[in-house]
Amino acid sequence: MFLNNINRNKQNIINSVCDLITYPSISKKTNNPSTPFGENCNNCLKYFLKLADSLGFKTKNVDGYCGWVEFGQGKDLIGIIGHLDVVSADEKDWKYSPFIPTIDRNRIYGRGAIDDKGPVVSSLYAMKAVADYYNENNLILNKRVRLIVGLNEEKDWECINYYKTHEEIPEISFSPDADFPCIYAEKGVLSIMLSDIIDTDNLRNNLNFGKFINKEALVKIIDIDSANNALNVVPKYCSVTLKFSKSINIQDVINFLKTKIDNYNYDIDIYKIDEKNLKLTSYGIASHSAHPELGCNAIVRILIILNDLFTRLNIKSALLSTFCKYIGDNFTGERA
Repeated sequence: MFLNNINRNKQNIINSVCDLITYPSISKKTNNPSTPFGENCNNCLKYFLKLADSLGFKTKNVDGYCGWVEFGQGKDLIGIIGHLDVVSADEKDWKYSPFIPTIDRNRIYGRGAIDDKGPVVSSLYAMKAVADYYNENNLILNKRVRLIVGLNEEKDWECINYYKTHEEIPEISFSPDADFPCIYAEKGVLSIMLSDIIDTDNLRNNLNFGKFINKEALVKIIDIDSANNALNVVPKYCSVTLKFSKSINIQDVINFLKTKIDNYNYDIDIYKIDEKNLKLTSYGIASHSAHPELGCNAIVRILIILNDLFTRLNIKSALLSTFCKYIGDNFTGERA
């Protein structure tokens, strides 16, 4: 009976997923209280709530941070936790445009089709199938079911934190945000800022963006750029700009770096800006952090090369040396 309902709505489900994909809902914090995560996220949430409203559900926009869809009655609340924001997408890495949904061989291609717009729409129409069954048979569902959709899951979870302080907490929840079967808990995520513990007799630490410089000013990290990579994605890009003192022969540095890069078989470009400045750009392969074995971490490779360079120049960096000793390019924790 539920399958018949789903089959009747199959095309509506497909259309709804495709419509949501067209919104480039990459969460970006703003100072606008009505659109805390940007206009695209806000429009995506408004579309979804309007869709849910048209299906007969009770809906609420929680101050632009998140929204919910509910049916049933009773004291107890069952939660379904999803999100409408997505990670960024580089057009050149896609066979099809990430925000123009494409159906090929019975698959929907587009950013968010799996994580998490497709599962959210599937949950919505599953709720409809249950609601229709109860209505058609004059039955009363004595529990409330609430689908909660956030807009900042891929970044800092501020959407759910806001929900928790402003809305009712479900008695029990699950999250349709991975492979079948359903997930009842999320993995732990730790976002930390590390600053180097440096030998103060030889080095001082400029805490502005972790720049390193010794008394003789042999080398200084001017800039690090990882293209604003999402926290739960293996980074595919990282660049670092280095400034050297006049006492350093920059060509010797280039030769040393080239040898190291070739030995490691890393995909790192060296760009000589001038006689004092070099830029290193590392390229990896992006993958979800749940499956690091499918990716290649561009930041890790830069750190390993920097550690080799600092060691060659007799610059002590506890952060780099400890990282390379206990972690390096191994993501299984075997070195710890």
